[in-house]
Amino acid sequence: MKADQKKLPVPSDEEIARQISDDPDTAPFVTNDMLIAPQNLRRRLNLTQEAFAAALGIPVATLRNWEQGRNAIDPAARALLLLVARDPEGTLAVLAAARADNGSRALPRMATGRRRPSPQGRSSPGSSLRWL
Repeated sequence: MKADQKKLPVPSDEEIARQISDDPDTAPFVTNDMLIAPQNLRRRLNLTQEAFAAALGIPVATLRNWEQGRNAIDPAARALLLLVARDPEGTLAVLAAARADNGSRALPRMATGRRRPSPQGRSSPGSSLRWL
């Protein structure tokens, strides 16, 4: 037997929100931006600004600017923060090990240099980068 949908009560948005909040099995809605917000992440890890900046290998001023919304977080830093959010202990341990390594297995550093002319005589956008 089918239910007559015209006779079913339609809950309001407030009633739906109340039902969701009352249900212990409903996970809270969390966006990636909320997950990787530097201040939220740092507090979740119970770290000071100085300790968190040192763990990430960034200046404290950069972290403060991110937390206060003065500077946008670039895509590479967002990826790093997402890794820290998903696996804090593992990611911070890898970062600490990379800093402790004296370069025997270090990745090559990038440096800027003069642009090299392309075969057509123009400078190409990526030609200003070279590996040290």
